[in-house]
Amino acid sequence: MWDFPLTFLTLATKYYFMRKAQAAVELTIITAFMMMVLFLLFEFGQTKINENTSVIQVSQARNTVDRLARAAVEVHTEGVGARRKIYVTIPDTVNPTRVMIGNGTITLGVYVANGTSDVSSQVGFTIAQGGYFPTTPGSYWVWVISRQGYVQIGSTMEINPLNAYFELFPSNSTDKNITFTNYGSSPINVTLNLVWADSEITAAINGSNTINFSLQPGASSSQIADLSATANSNASLGLHSGYISVTTNVSESEIIPIMVNVVGQPSSLQTVSYMTIETYNDSSYAYSSATFSQSNVIYYRVKSYNSTNNLVNSTVTVKVYDSVSNLMSASTYSSNGGTGVYSGSYTLPANALPGSWKLTAYEVGGVSTTMYITISANS
Repeated sequence: MWDFPLTFLTLATKYYFMRKAQAAVELTIITAFMMMVLFLLFEFGQTKINENTSVIQVSQARNTVDRLARAAVEVHTEGVGARRKIYVTIPDTVNPTRVMIGNGTITLGVYVANGTSDVSSQVGFTIAQGGYFPTTPGSYWVWVISRQGYVQIGSTMEINPLNAYFELFPSNSTDKNITFTNYGSSPINVTLNLVWADSEITAAINGSNTINFSLQPGASSSQIADLSATANSNASLGLHSGYISVTTNVSESEIIPIMVNVVGQPSSLQTVSYMTIETYNDSSYAYSSATFSQSNVIYYRVKSYNSTNNLVNSTVTVKVYDSVSNLMSASTYSSNGGTGVYSGSYTLPANALPGSWKLTAYEVGGVSTTMYITISANS
């Protein structure tokens, strides 16, 4: 006998579990399909990211080799001794074994998806790598220097300043610090020889004609040599010259020219005892500042005092020197804006060398004062 309720319940139960199983299968298929789509999208996105990263790295390498090549052409055209300090970036994916300078070609190799891509720039003359050229990721200052018969790219040793200029009255003396820095990875031996044959001027480096020192790597290990000059009482007016020969054990050498200009000392103007100099960033001389950017105007004010600290009139020359001691400006003033006050300005060029610049004021009777300011590159 057929039991309808029981049979119906049994069939319904079977049907329910069959539908549930089918739904589970369908859900599994849908989930697998979605996972596959997500995986493909991830792979596509990762590929695009890698491609974009490679494009950026190759672009950085291209910018670096092209800038170095342009600087090499410029100093080669200007002649032996010309130099440029170039700020370059070594890409994060650089292949250190593919950083090559020589045979007229500058090459940076960068890792890309299918290996290494060499990015090169050529010049039409001989170039050579100096004792140090960066091969690890980062941004660096690199010297490009015109030598006899070739251009050197990269240098182990940096010297600041690269020349020395003094103005002295007879019987007066002064000195200047010359800083030596080793940007390589190993110590170097440095020898300084002073070549000076002028008997009217006495010059010395650290009190001697020759000094030797071991220069350790890193800016914190920089060495300072003191160059002094003294004009004898009978020193002739005008320029007196010599130089410092710098040699090392890494085949890098330099010549540091020395110029001493002996100027007159009138006996009629001896009332000034000391001077001060201040710099400002506005023409009203209201806001003092010692930091400026390229193309800024440096406003300066010099004051001359007698031995009782009162302002007194005289004639003052203000000279501006850049970060490598090049004379950039020289202006002579009679007192203006009040007794013993001399005001003027200097407009920095758009390509002004960043670093420490010097303003020196010379009073006609022999008193002088110096102020240092900082010049930064425009961001």
